[in-house]
Amino acid sequence: MSKHFTEAQQDKLWEDYKQVMSLNEANPQQAARFSYAQKANSTYSFGMAQYDVGAHADARKFLKTHDFTDHDIKALSQHGGLDKHQLSALNHKLSQIPQAEMETFSRQQFDKQMHSLEQLIGNVDKKNPVHASTIRQDNMLAMALIDYKNQYGSFGPGFTAYVSGESYHSSTTGKTISASDTLDIDDIKHFRDHTKYGVKHRDDSDRRIHNIKQVFNAQDLIHAENTPPHQEKPHSEPAAKQASATSLQRHPTALAHASEKTPHLPPVPEGLQHLYQQVHDLMHKDLPTLHPAEKHNLMINITQQAHDMGAKKVDYLFTNQEKGLIHGQCDEFKDIQIKIADAVKPPMTNNHPDQAHMHAQPPSLQQQPTPHRSL
Repeated sequence: MSKHFTEAQQDKLWEDYKQVMSLNEANPQQAARFSYAQKANSTYSFGMAQYDVGAHADARKFLKTHDFTDHDIKALSQHGGLDKHQLSALNHKLSQIPQAEMETFSRQQFDKQMHSLEQLIGNVDKKNPVHASTIRQDNMLAMALIDYKNQYGSFGPGFTAYVSGESYHSSTTGKTISASDTLDIDDIKHFRDHTKYGVKHRDDSDRRIHNIKQVFNAQDLIHAENTPPHQEKPHSEPAAKQASATSLQRHPTALAHASEKTPHLPPVPEGLQHLYQQVHDLMHKDLPTLHPAEKHNLMINITQQAHDMGAKKVDYLFTNQEKGLIHGQCDEFKDIQIKIADAVKPPMTNNHPDQAHMHAQPPSLQQQPTPHRSL
């Protein structure tokens, strides 16, 4: 029985965890096949949280109970090297595992992550009860900690001391860092930025934190919108307001567009519809303050970039608002990068003027009729 979280809180975190993992690790289609990340020291992985076969004893045991042989396990425990025929055969075996059993396994692994989080809170509580209480009350922070544990494997002594409010010296960057007095998700990001992985794969590290914020800020905004005016707003609303305000500051044109009706958006050419739908599914909740026409142009440009690389599948996309960029990946190894300010522009000023029929112009950018002059 949990000492720090109610059963309802744990169930809510489980639902949040599934959303976050679908963004940070694998969507349902990716989870149903083996993949090799080619990062850090990983081997082949599978499932919602991309369980590393070589490093995860529970993953190996689970596969063995579903007709995977010792030879299969050995092959999946290496750092790449399987050809497409070998991988296809192993993926077929994985696809035969009932989804309900895969879900049960994932929940068991989540419960173990929660147990580790409970231990962390207990250790932090001995040195800094305020920070321990903050973790219990802030689900977004708790999820950032679970995601850290999922990726790094453990809450090491240095990390535990940092979360407890003590200084930590990073041998990677040579800097001494400390968490803020009011511990939050940005403190977890700050620590990650000073790890070997965070330095080498900064964009991916930023992507994970961004996705967690996206999930929880979206929940806060939806809750605020659905709360009748006479009811008291939840304590988390200021964070939602702040997130919305920040987005408006970064995209000031949204203020002018706020009261405009959604324009009719041109149809997507048939040859790009499959990729565009994938881009839309990944991005439709992101950059919510962009005008629909600008958002359409942005997604078209991303689709076109993926198409030009011969991509069949857009794996993930994330927004780096500080740099004004969209980063992503196609077909597991092709990188996407596009500048937001350029990609939202109307036709004839972007990178694909020959496909102007695909783009839309927000009313503020449409050509205005020239007034007649009196003679």
